[in-house]
Parts: sequence; C-alpha cells; structure tokens
Amino acid sequence: MCGGWSTSGISGDKTQPSNGQYDIWILKINSSGNIEWDKDFGGTGIEDEFSSIYQTYDGGFLLGVTSYSNAGGDKSDNNLGVEQPWIIKTDSIGNKLWDKTIFTNGHNENALIKETSNHKCYVIVSGDNGLIGGDKSEDAWGGFSSDYWIVKFCQGEATSVNDLESNSDDLFIYPNPFSNELKIRSNTVSPNSITTFTIFDIVGNNIISQKFNGETTVNTSSLTNGIYLLEVIIDGQSWRKKTIIK
Repeated sequence: MCGGWSTSGISGDKTQPSNGQYDIWILKINSSGNIEWDKDFGGTGIEDEFSSIYQTYDGGFLLGVTSYSNAGGDKSDNNLGVEQPWIIKTDSIGNKLWDKTIFTNGHNENALIKETSNHKCYVIVSGDNGLIGGDKSEDAWGGFSSDYWIVKFCQGEATSVNDLESNSDDLFIYPNPFSNELKIRSNTVSPNSITTFTIFDIVGNNIISQKFNGETTVNTSSLTNGIYLLEVIIDGQSWRKKTIIK
C-alpha cells in the first residue's frame, strides 16, 4: 500500500474524482508494481497531511490524516478546532467503513494510528497545541505550544447496535451539538415498551441512565463540554449516537 495527498481529478493512474481542494489518495500495488485499485478520500476543504496507513487484523486499513474540512464529502463530522486528526477505516479493497474526527480546540499536525493487540481499540499520536476541550483532557504544557497528544478509542460491537448518524422516522435526538438539554423522542414506543437511555463519557463511564416513555428531556447542565455517547434501547433494540456538549 502507498498513499499521499492529491489535488487531481480523474487522470493518469487516478480513477477517483476529488472532493475538495486537497484529498487523500491511496493505492494498492502488487508485487510487480501494478496498481490493483485506488481510492480517494476527502472532505470539502483541505486534507494536506497523510500521516499513516496501517493494515488491521480484519484485512482492512486505517488511514491517519489531518483535515481542515467540516462535514461533507467523505467526512462525517465538523471540526472543533482548526486542523484535526481524521481517522478512516476501510475494508480490504479500500471501501470506507467508518470515519472519526478527533476533536480539540487547537491545531493538529500528523495523525499516526495503530490497532491494539486485542483488535478492538486504536491509538493515535498527534501534535496538538490546544487547551482542554473536545476529546482533550489536558492543556498543552506551554500554553499554545505544540505537544505530543496520545488518544485511545474503541469502537463498539456493531452486530446488534444501530449507529444513528441522523434522525430517522423512528427516533429523534436533538439538538446536536447541545448545551444544557438534550431531547429524545421515539415514534415507535408502545405502552408496554421497555425503553431506556444511557449517556456514556468518552472513556465509557456511565454518566446518566434512565427509563422513559416515548419522549424525554435530559438535563445535562452538570456535564462538562466534550464528546459523549448516547445509547437508546427500545424493547431490546439498541441505537447509539455521538453527541457533543458545547
């Protein structure tokens, strides 16, 4: 595997169109140097640092990128700071499975990533000059000087969990980002339904867990700003959604 960044559209060896000004371009090359496939990944702005590519246990690939883009193109999340680490997971032939932006209120350089030995978590090393905010729990040592920043995150089991990327006809979670209140509403809850929600922090601690019946407003004024995971379970069916307190 090899890769870098590209400003080109379809031309030469590149078979994928560009999304923004600078995109990430990866190529699978066989032992004879022939290209087997290529893929382009980008938001609507600039992805000008392709820091690492790592083959995972399942035969897919992890791409470590830094991005100036907000949501759009292949990118699911808006940045919190200026330039953020952006992680892309692909299958064995380069199709995107998921992507994740690592949030700080600063400016990041490089995003080196590896899979942990249990194949369930990932460790990212990046340069960051931000103060506490987003996923970052410590200030840069020199105020706004650039320090090494290490982040570990784990993806949940996907076999029995629906990742609610946007409001559906069955379940509404709003607003997002939010400040003091988060509203949850389901159109499928019956009088006999067993329905709960749980809010987890970024390291998986259970912060708030309650039963509700169809619709509820959650008071989150006691929580600090940052990233949280909301899980809603209705009659044994589970949905998860990343939420942001700003």
